[in-house]
Amino acid sequence: MDKRTFRPLVSVILAGFCCAMLCPVAYGQSEQHGKTKSTQATSEGELAPVKENICKNPKLCESIEIDILSSLQTSKVPPFLPKPQATGSTQEYQIALNLGIVVTDALSAIIGKDKAAFLQYAGMIKDYGKKLGVSEAVLGKYDQLADLANKSEWVKLETLTYEFKDAITGELNTKKKEGAATLSMVAGGLEGLYIEAKSLEKNFSKTAADFLHNPGLFDYLTKYMRSLDEDLQAKAEVKAIMASLPQIGKTLNQPKTYDYSKKDVEELLKVLEALRQTILGG
Repeated sequence: MDKRTFRPLVSVILAGFCCAMLCPVAYGQSEQHGKTKSTQATSEGELAPVKENICKNPKLCESIEIDILSSLQTSKVPPFLPKPQATGSTQEYQIALNLGIVVTDALSAIIGKDKAAFLQYAGMIKDYGKKLGVSEAVLGKYDQLADLANKSEWVKLETLTYEFKDAITGELNTKKKEGAATLSMVAGGLEGLYIEAKSLEKNFSKTAADFLHNPGLFDYLTKYMRSLDEDLQAKAEVKAIMASLPQIGKTLNQPKTYDYSKKDVEELLKVLEALRQTILGG
């Protein structure tokens, strides 16, 4: 499965994804996704203020998990597949964060055609959705996922997996749980970046590392985090994400002419691994 597979999928799910999530901000990845004002880290290491940009154009709301994973496929770097690590938390915001992680991991399992891993991740998606109060009508899609996985219909499975998550987050919004939906999206993007860094650590090449230049992703993550209410921003995991963004931005915001090194990958991975464990350990 390569970028040619991912791109048609993205174009199909964009409109539905944007409507379901209410598109609180735009994802503008420099030349690829249209220009937005990137939030830069200040000299003091804090985030500069950002002005929220409501997404009115569905083409600006792209699945960042798929975009990141497709970059690995373009560079022919095998995506790293994390081991499933379930949370036993009953806190809604922690479950939402973990939901975002397992959806991205499920997509990585699809790329690797790892049926056993995918089925485990899919079960976790269903479990987290149930804990978040999602209806049985939506959760019933899990049976279709399992059926497609058992038949090794990977392309159809990829589409349905993202639609499953889209339906869950869409229902969260209708139940006035926008914060949970937002956290799920942010965690999914961070997990995609973690998989990218982990993959590059194992199979480093300067050409592949060029995909780390992604100021639009930094802008996207920052705007979503800024959109959370005060109660959520006070949570330890959310604070950890906010505190890590300037360090993440240092890597993603480098000029296009910057020559990324394996040390850059290792430094980014160190930040992401610590952040990931904070979320999973919640």
